[in-house]
Amino acid sequence: MSFTMKFALNKKDVTYSPGHVIEGTITFVNTGSSFPFVNLYLTFEGILTLSKQGELTPYTPNERVEIVKIVREVPTEKVVSFGTTVIQFSLPLEMNETFHYYDTYHGFLIKIDYTITCDFIPHGSSKPIRKGLDVIICNYTADIIDPKEYIFNMTSDKLQKPGETYSSDPPFFQFSGKVSSRVCNIIEPFSGELLLIKCSQPVRSIDLRLVRLETVSSCSKFEVTEIETLQIADGDVEPNLSLPLHMIFPKLLTCINMKNELCCIDFEVHVIITFADLSVVSESIPLLFYRSRLRKNTVWTDP
Repeated sequence: MSFTMKFALNKKDVTYSPGHVIEGTITFVNTGSSFPFVNLYLTFEGILTLSKQGELTPYTPNERVEIVKIVREVPTEKVVSFGTTVIQFSLPLEMNETFHYYDTYHGFLIKIDYTITCDFIPHGSSKPIRKGLDVIICNYTADIIDPKEYIFNMTSDKLQKPGETYSSDPPFFQFSGKVSSRVCNIIEPFSGELLLIKCSQPVRSIDLRLVRLETVSSCSKFEVTEIETLQIADGDVEPNLSLPLHMIFPKLLTCINMKNELCCIDFEVHVIITFADLSVVSESIPLLFYRSRLRKNTVWTDP
């Protein structure tokens, strides 16, 4: 037997939701004579990986939990002919009470991955030839949640200065800010604004930071880690100048908030102001993520 096997999905972005059907092709290029095979089947599997000792790495003990598994034989004649043979397949992502389709997510303590594999067993061989692809799962809600504006204030009583006490008077300041909502459609940008009302010393920088809060229940481990930081201002800021707050939530590094008996995933945005003397003030804004195809009175569909 002299042949090659290719496994491909029809959707280029490999993004699906529960209830969708994964479609694709299995292609054989056979340069020898026709030969029979024993079986050709697909396996869709979702794995929740939890770190028990710090960051997820291949070198630390991790707990792997199977959250979904679907196995289906591909209906076709069990012969690979000379030349090119293309076999179409479809695999429905079935929904039942034993399956848990969480969002695909790559975190610090927690990782959720989905794969689809194709196993081909030639006649006379006990070892299958396997091809696999990663798949992204995204959960959607039917409706969009009405945003509720959130207003916050940053004043001198929240000030922090690392490692030392003040040799001079600490800065006196007042900032006001608002964000469009703490309940966010994850496919839309986070938005808001920050306004300097008064300040007794120059501002060094203003940053917008997205962080994840992860808890692994089995070992009572909790970590707060940075996802991304965007600089809003570099250098001093004029009073009464409105600074826009804008951030796009990165795919795979964020997901719909999750809480179950195994783990918990939450998110926050921190507005961080650093002054010329390295004093720091920070405002933490808890976020609740959902995902809806409805976007500002328009219908959004998968590409």
